[in-house]
This record gives sequence, structure tokens and C-alpha cells, in this order.
Amino acid sequence: MPRRRRADRWPLSQGSEVARQPVELSLFWRTFFLLALLLAGGVFAWVQTLRALEFEPRAVQAAQQTAELVNLSRTALVVGFALA
Repeated sequence: MPRRRRADRWPLSQGSEVARQPVELSLFWRTFFLLALLLAGGVFAWVQTLRALEFEPRAVQAAQQTAELVNLSRTALVVGFALA
């Protein structure tokens, strides 16, 4: 009995003329991955939107606290010098 060549024994080995079939995903997995991608994109968009909306109020709040601290210090100095 003649020995078979390696390419004949394993059709997907190198030198083989058999074309590889592309991996096809079922409709379930395609839908699953598309929904997961949509969900991740939505979460990313929400996070970016909330960051943009919260940035300005934080800056305004920090400015107000700084102004209050300056006014409190000035008032304390004025009252302190008036008592002395």
C-alpha cells in the first residue's frame, strides 16, 4: 500500500490546495456581540456627557468657596483690628 503524502493526510497543512473556510458566527452570536458593542458605546457616551456637564459646576463651586474664604479672612482681620 503506497504511503500518502502529508498534504493528503492533513488537508489544512501548508502546501495544501484546500482553501480555508471562514469562521461564520451564528445569528445569536452576531446579535450578542452587536448588542454588547451598543451597550458599551452607550455607557461610554453617558460617562463623557456626565463629565462634560459636571466640569463647569465644579469650577464654579471651587471659585465660590475661594471667594467665601477670602471674604471670611478679610472680615476676621477687620473685626480683629477693631477689637485691638
